[in-house]
Amino acid sequence: MRVAMISMHTSPLQQPGTGDSGGMNVYVLSTATELARQGVAVDIFTRATRPSQGE
Repeated sequence: MRVAMISMHTSPLQQPGTGDSGGMNVYVLSTATELARQGVAVDIFTRATRPSQGE
């Protein structure tokens, strides 16, 4: 199985409590991590938070 998650608000890789990041980041990352642990291929699509970030 393959799952695509969309995080439009901010990147789940951002540190919670900085900028726009918060509880949604923690939820998206922990859900994706658990799905991957169960063998599901997970892609997370989000906006770039720094100009140096690649796709």
